[in-house]
Amino acid sequence: MAAPHRKLRAVSEREGNPSKRPLPDGIRFAPEAPDEPIWAEPFPDVEVGRKPGRAPTAPRRPPPKGASDEERTAYRLAHLAWVMEMLEHKAEVRAYDDRKRLQAEAVRARKIAHEMWTSLIQLLDSQGIVAVVDRGALADHCILSARIEQAERDITQRGVWVMGERGAVKNPSTTFVNQCREKDRPYLADFGLTPAARDKLNPRGGDDPTPGRWD
Repeated sequence: MAAPHRKLRAVSEREGNPSKRPLPDGIRFAPEAPDEPIWAEPFPDVEVGRKPGRAPTAPRRPPPKGASDEERTAYRLAHLAWVMEMLEHKAEVRAYDDRKRLQAEAVRARKIAHEMWTSLIQLLDSQGIVAVVDRGALADHCILSARIEQAERDITQRGVWVMGERGAVKNPSTTFVNQCREKDRPYLADFGLTPAARDKLNPRGGDDPTPGRWD
């Protein structure tokens, strides 16, 4: 059972409080590392399915010049059927390859989120500035980190400009990665994950005379 929270002391002076009026007491939860999320929930497996079989065999060579009309017609029908089967087979192969790629992306995203979570928990818990209630915010940061890495790799693999229906267009991943970084900015500040954010944090819970120090 977690220890009961204690109230922060009211302060009469604080940066950003030019009126020097007393600020309301805040709430501080007992430091405790939250449990790691199940990353298969935001990054579920993709059912790859069975690999498509071999491509259909092409029909025999065209009939010789002296062949009958029936033979020529039979060849044309067999060739048309083969073309249709080849198109269907290629579509199955593309779909299978897409599912394999998505499954690999899910596995990679789970790995990145896990590594990010592990490193952050070790750091934040050692400083006593993380509580069980922070689980959701930390998980969001780890998910966004995995998505940013995913989008950056797509930009590297396909380029900043990709071909669309009307010519070259900006890779949608460039917009997506900027949106993810913007959403992640508050979490970086909340957990002191930038130099400027660390200057505003007191890892020792307000009793350390040197705020922002990471021992």
